[in-house]
Amino acid sequence: MDIYEQKILNLIASETEKYLKSIDIDTRKKESQFFTSYEVAVKMSKLMDLKKYKSVNDVKILEPSAGFGILIYAVSLMITKKTKINRIDLTLFEKDEIICRSLNKIMERIKDYLNIYKCNLQYRIINKDFILFNKDAWNNNNLNEVDRYDLIVSNPPYKKINKSDVKSLIMSDIITDQPNLYHLFIALSLKFLKINGEYIALTPRNYLVGKYTIRLRQWILENYSITNLHSFDSRNLFKEVNQEVIITKFSNNRQNKVKVSYNSTSKFITSIRKLIFEKDKYMILLPTNKESLNIVNVFKKKGKKLCDLGINCIVGPIVQFRNLEYLSKVKNNETNIPFLILSDLKDNSIIFNTREKKYKYVSNKISSRLTENTNGVLLRKVTAKDDKEIIVGAVLNKDFFNTDFIGLDSNIIFFKGVDREMSIEECYGLYAFLVSDYFSQYYLLISGTHTINMFELNSMYFPRTNYLINIGSKVIIQKQLNKKLINELINEYLLIT
Repeated sequence: MDIYEQKILNLIASETEKYLKSIDIDTRKKESQFFTSYEVAVKMSKLMDLKKYKSVNDVKILEPSAGFGILIYAVSLMITKKTKINRIDLTLFEKDEIICRSLNKIMERIKDYLNIYKCNLQYRIINKDFILFNKDAWNNNNLNEVDRYDLIVSNPPYKKINKSDVKSLIMSDIITDQPNLYHLFIALSLKFLKINGEYIALTPRNYLVGKYTIRLRQWILENYSITNLHSFDSRNLFKEVNQEVIITKFSNNRQNKVKVSYNSTSKFITSIRKLIFEKDKYMILLPTNKESLNIVNVFKKKGKKLCDLGINCIVGPIVQFRNLEYLSKVKNNETNIPFLILSDLKDNSIIFNTREKKYKYVSNKISSRLTENTNGVLLRKVTAKDDKEIIVGAVLNKDFFNTDFIGLDSNIIFFKGVDREMSIEECYGLYAFLVSDYFSQYYLLISGTHTINMFELNSMYFPRTNYLINIGSKVIIQKQLNKKLINELINEYLLIT
């Protein structure tokens, strides 16, 4: 990077910092303003297929959520230095008026610098909402080629919106119960791609598997191609975003091959068919290496889904803040049902009896929200952001509580038998599988969130009942949940033909 390039980067940094100092964090979160780092912008620019641009003189680029232009800067440098393109036409959307003024200043600097390389940069900044401005384009299947782009790059806003929001209504055919702005940005951006054009996006990972993005995934896979998937080893790409963020490259043509990369340590090519976990749900796996895909194949071949095993998993029905009048810290005649919360699950045990803080009992007046006290497995639904273990929980023996019912907080997941009672051996076998390193690898292939989601769990494959009982029996004999032993037992199961 030469001195002038560094000066532009310094300008972007100073304008960003000045803006951040002028606005509070709550407003930023409300507007979903999480700005891309230069390192990530460069990583995204390296995913461009430069061969596409070596035989052309000009390129049209769209940035639907431009911010301070860091992505455009990285992409423009890559194109100028690695190709013979002499004209770049940019369209940049940014709805924040203050940011737009900074963006214009930055773009003028970039334009002056590219002139040194005899590259004519023409840009248009549109101070409008990308979705609303282009609302008619979504239902137009015959967009003129002149309105399309060779390359689209973006770090779209990550923000849940209401299903009745005007933006959701515009794209209602791919929207389900819990739309997120970035879902809409992905879909509408793809509509603007030229044939063979490419779209590189930095987004949360969960659109690859989530329950509410089935239609989006189906639409993408039926009309476009995913050609690159890149994941990072850190969940702290944006400090304010408590979820895993990935880079996806889409192409407006039909391709089968996908380049999968992880940080800078692993790269391989596979087929999109091998990454699709559940065909009817269009769930897309994100492995960190080629070998990890084998785990999925083995579990799918040998195992069964929970519903086929006669096991149901439920989320605790009691949301604390909505039921405060029925909760108590002490036991009395009316409020005498044990109430389990997330912190009751620790070190593979239930520590309810020694917990002194927070609500411990729930009233029998809310019988519809109570859970039958039966043998099962309890898990924390939410894990800490930097928690080393994905699964934290314990086996529940029905004799632990001398009651017919228990109360479960909404941050707890409970596995129990369907129209039957699970044996303690089966419970320990299931729990051993859940806390094994194999399950962690398996789950991380599917989900990148810190919340254990029912949709993903119900889509996964578990050892058959006889194997669960066998594994559980051996764990009980050992009288402890030793991680090494558990992994050895699961490995034995995997090796059985």
